[in-house]
Amino acid sequence: MLMNNSDPWWGESSIPIGHSMQLDIGFLSLAIENKGKEWLVYSQYEADLEEFNNRIHKEVGQFAACSYKDEARFFVNNDSDLINVKPVLADRPVVCRPLKPIKVSPKSKVILYVSTPIWLSLNLVSEESTKLQEIASQRLSDTWFGPSTMQGDLCYASLTNGRTDLNALPLLRHRAITPLVIHNCTESILSFERVSIPVPMLSVFKTENGQFYTESVALTWQNDNSLAKLKIGDQQDNTILVSGPRETAEQGQFIRAFSAIFK
Repeated sequence: MLMNNSDPWWGESSIPIGHSMQLDIGFLSLAIENKGKEWLVYSQYEADLEEFNNRIHKEVGQFAACSYKDEARFFVNNDSDLINVKPVLADRPVVCRPLKPIKVSPKSKVILYVSTPIWLSLNLVSEESTKLQEIASQRLSDTWFGPSTMQGDLCYASLTNGRTDLNALPLLRHRAITPLVIHNCTESILSFERVSIPVPMLSVFKTENGQFYTESVALTWQNDNSLAKLKIGDQQDNTILVSGPRETAEQGQFIRAFSAIFK
């Protein structure tokens, strides 16, 4: 059974015993095989080439699953043949590095549209859902975000264009767009090389055309340090909730948001 262009690549799929599902989404190639009470998940990342950037292919059938670089085996106690592929966001903040440093003039604000990769949560569906594995749709490197090796957080790193025009963003159905509002309340120019997006605090929403969004994130810079006041916005118009946040955000809390600040 092949996926039609109008079908979502995520959601529930029936994979009978002896059958497999092949799913290619962006740079990720994934295969899931049902062997009864044993499930095999194969995966690998393709080269970072433009031809893979918006690749989507899904097929379920009685064929041998592709043996990719990484393999995981899961043994279960139930006979369910339903797999739910649920789009979620990363389990750590994603540090986005614009192609060029961003400068925000005093007493000004800017809205940037940044996107981060979707994670795939693979769940066996029965009376109680059983999570098998989570895997990113794109390989991201680890990065340390903080003023020193003793202070900071382990995050993921990602490059971004940081568009100011939403219509300039291409449709990428394996990434989620976050409207990022940066408000400089100081008398100094805010210039930074990296910004941390608290994606574990955000939900995933979908639009009619298959693009994923999160709530808006407002970061208010009030002092000459890397901390910013955080505010999570409302759901975007004309979107439907797909998955909720991993962590609860406290509105008005201060987070470590900017790195390599210059005045």
